[in-house]
Amino acid sequence: MDEYGVLTQPIRKELEDIVGAENVSSKTDDLEKHAIDESLEPPHPPHVVVKPRSTEEVSEVMKIAYREKIPVTPQGSRTGLSGGSHPLQGGIALSLERMTEILEIDEENLMAVVEPGVLIMDLHEETEKLGLLYPPDPGQESGSLGGNISTNAGGVRGMKYGVTRDFVQGLEAVLPNGEIINVGGKLVKNSTAYSLLDLIIGSEGTLAIVTKAILRLVYLPVCLVGVEEAFPGFPELLLPLRGVRDESVYSAHLEADLSSGLEILLDLSLAIALDPDKQVRGVTVIREGLVQVLFSCQDCVAGNIFEGEWDHFSSNDL
Repeated sequence: MDEYGVLTQPIRKELEDIVGAENVSSKTDDLEKHAIDESLEPPHPPHVVVKPRSTEEVSEVMKIAYREKIPVTPQGSRTGLSGGSHPLQGGIALSLERMTEILEIDEENLMAVVEPGVLIMDLHEETEKLGLLYPPDPGQESGSLGGNISTNAGGVRGMKYGVTRDFVQGLEAVLPNGEIINVGGKLVKNSTAYSLLDLIIGSEGTLAIVTKAILRLVYLPVCLVGVEEAFPGFPELLLPLRGVRDESVYSAHLEADLSSGLEILLDLSLAIALDPDKQVRGVTVIREGLVQVLFSCQDCVAGNIFEGEWDHFSSNDL
């Protein structure tokens, strides 16, 4: 710790003047809470927890930390499994949990503008009300979007949609010296110079602190159906996946369970009519060279198949 500065009482007073005394804490409960995430790493408590509410407050906190050489660890909802939000050197745990505004959902341009503390489940809920979808789904719905961006989170929808990086169009971020930068923007084509946007995504807060994100949306699938089947190995697993691809059916969710060690359990949810004008006759799955039609799209839209929950099929149901 010799290379780092000491967080003195006058410095703490400066932090309190920026974010409010109630948002600067050294209480044991708060330090313990912000010493861990969901990884197996041992706790690393910070010296103080600071909770800014705006980009400007983040910037002012970082200017002080930069000046005094105090380590800062940005934190979201601390649901990560890699230990990236652990304050290894103590210092300031900069919690972005108060920055929870969905600033805009742009239905015309299929974009959402959010603060980093927005939970992924809240964005899903709000976009789905409008018939839209933010595809990345790392499997931890209480994870924050700032954390998802900082780790480039993937998830079970990755086969169809890709990972978080594929849906981040722009970022506002604060550099270690407190400078505020904007990279990317609300546009699809952006081919100019270095991609600082991609450099920040996945950097886990080591290069900059994300304070606002512009995210790309897609149309919500008309319906989903789940197919569960066990396969002895990966070669056999590829057959139904090729069938899904060849039948122009959107595979929205794929998860393979290897826990048994003997066979692979495929859990594949299929999204029908992702685009409003897309016509799909039905969902098909190829197994042992046979094509099986599970249901018609007309039945699905009529509510005979999908009523807010996935229907699950296995080969025994065919």
